Amino acid sequence: MSRPVLIVVVLAVVAAAASGTTFYLVQVNASASPQMSEEQRITREKFFGTATELPPIEKRSGDAAAMVKRNLEQALLLGE
Repeated sequence: MSRPVLIVVVLAVVAAAASGTTFYLVQVNASASPQMSEEQRITREKFFGTATELPPIEKRSGDAAAMVKRNLEQALLLGE
């Protein structure tokens, strides 16, 4: 076997070993992740909110549409 081929093979084996080791360590650490403590859960709920669904958005009569139309008209008048 020539020297360049031997170097390429050794580098490929080292890369494969590093990839395999990394994959194994990531799997081992992922399965050992602890559950959140009660204090962490309460803090998380305060920051992000609870997992309950939000109430539906109520539609108003035509107030928003009229306001958008009025603002658009004012913007067009200022732009001319």
